[in-house]
Amino acid sequence: MRPEASSRVRFGLRLNGVVLRLKVNAQNDAPQVPVAGLITVRRAGHREWWPEIATRMNSWSKRLLSYGGKEVFIKAILHSIPTYAFSVFLAPKGIIMDLQSNICRTWWANNGKDCGWNMMAWDRLCYPKGIGGMGFRDMHLFNLALLGRQVWRLLKFRDTLCFKVLSAKYFLDGDVFQLKRCNRPSFTWSSVAKAATKLKDGFIWKIGNGSLIDIWWDQWGIEGLNGNSDRIIELYGTELGEHICNLPIPPYNFEDSRTWLHNPHGSYTSKSAYSWLSLKKIGYGPHRLYWRIIWKLKMLPKIKVFSWRIGHDILPTYANIARIRHNFSTTCPRCKNNEESLIHALKECPKVRETLTIGGFNNRFLDGSYSRCIDWLEDILRELDSKATADFSFSSGTGKDNPARMVWERAYTLSNDFRIFNLNNPPVIPWIPVYKGWKKPPTDFIKINVDAAVSNGNNGYGAIARDADGFVIAGSYAYDNKAIDAVWAELKAVTFGMKLASSLNLKKIIMKSDNATLINTFKNREKDVTILGCCVKQECRDFNKFDTIQFNWTDRRVIVLLTCLAKWLCAWSGGTVVVGVGGAGDWPGGNGTWRRLRGIR
Repeated sequence: MRPEASSRVRFGLRLNGVVLRLKVNAQNDAPQVPVAGLITVRRAGHREWWPEIATRMNSWSKRLLSYGGKEVFIKAILHSIPTYAFSVFLAPKGIIMDLQSNICRTWWANNGKDCGWNMMAWDRLCYPKGIGGMGFRDMHLFNLALLGRQVWRLLKFRDTLCFKVLSAKYFLDGDVFQLKRCNRPSFTWSSVAKAATKLKDGFIWKIGNGSLIDIWWDQWGIEGLNGNSDRIIELYGTELGEHICNLPIPPYNFEDSRTWLHNPHGSYTSKSAYSWLSLKKIGYGPHRLYWRIIWKLKMLPKIKVFSWRIGHDILPTYANIARIRHNFSTTCPRCKNNEESLIHALKECPKVRETLTIGGFNNRFLDGSYSRCIDWLEDILRELDSKATADFSFSSGTGKDNPARMVWERAYTLSNDFRIFNLNNPPVIPWIPVYKGWKKPPTDFIKINVDAAVSNGNNGYGAIARDADGFVIAGSYAYDNKAIDAVWAELKAVTFGMKLASSLNLKKIIMKSDNATLINTFKNREKDVTILGCCVKQECRDFNKFDTIQFNWTDRRVIVLLTCLAKWLCAWSGGTVVVGVGGAGDWPGGNGTWRRLRGIR
């Protein structure tokens, strides 16, 4: 694509064309070539492009897909159609409604027909899967999340021409959240301004010298936080409260800056913004166990969707059909006795009970009175393992008109075949074997493996330093009778490792831990805005003692003996912190422990 065809600037009609050519060497008589992938949205004719998209969607949706295939089709194809335009413009509500209604028709269509029974509102379908939805995108929130990337660029890239032009006309003092009132702003800026207003609460100040912060109106700290340590511990608990009280005070030699609160690294991402906007709209819980389990089971996607429909009671049982059709009989077609509700069709019908009994379900699962089917299913999920739960789900999705033994054997065979296929079929991304043993560090480097364990209210730490030949130089161990979170115990282990390196006057070290969260925090400590990130920065003040220090993740199997040592220290009696550094005689257990540590992989 030619560069002149991939970008365009539209100037006002009052601007003289001759002056424009002389000042910026621009041609204002070039033909209006449409930019690839970008939809020109106009206030009067914003539906001009809709027939083309509707035609594409309708042609695709006529394919006969199961609910599992429709889920992939919607998320992979239909959701991606407006992505490029949504990152530039805030789409009008009419376009959003048209787009969502077409996706909704695609989801509920049956046997290639465009019309279907919409048994659930679209807003609830857009809930995350762990909350009871299908994880479809709320197009309006997705639009705002994509526009937030433009807001982030205006916050972080202040030396660009775009920032200089927009700040001079639309917002005060270079702050995109302090908007000016202007006459007839551009449609693009109006979109960015609305996104900035919606996303403002998600940004906080990273405090420096405090010169840019309005302490009364800006979001710069935790609400209700003060110097009363007892009150902080009362609000946030003992462990988190102590971490808050022990936060290091940052230096005041840098300016205040805005950062994104909902990403541990402080950088804005569309994914984190969409998740925050969704949970802000839906609520944070509590949510049912059933939704978290069914999507993790290893079974056919259409069976997973069928289990999801069971949880919401949106299957076409006779009781549900009678709600929309007058004078419709609700009698169960199998037993001819009771009303065919969902709980009757899956549990109380004699034909179904016969099938479940053949499958090994005793009276403990079949007794009891339940008004909702999901309550009964949750009680079953708490008792069964994943394989038995998958077999039960397959049996629920198999037809009930055949004899009971045939129904169960068909479901059991289908479940086994699916499991065997996944074991025998090569994966799409082939697995590459990786050596899991201990690897030698480069020459002149010392590798220090650290690990920690928390058990029975105690925590233990261990560190082993070895040279390029694998020879154990020294070790460090400690234990304490205080229960803390695993990642904080790993941080103490890393601290012990650095103290060990400092005591041995080592200059080039490689620190390895099996805690990926901690290693990523060390690598991105300058951007991390969490409490853990602040504490890691505090520990990194002693880095000037070393010429080179690296932090890498290692597999837990590589440091298995060090893990056993940390667990053994947790069980070691005593209430004081014990630190040991040195050779064979200094280690708990004497020479035998030292010899085993020398053989660590």
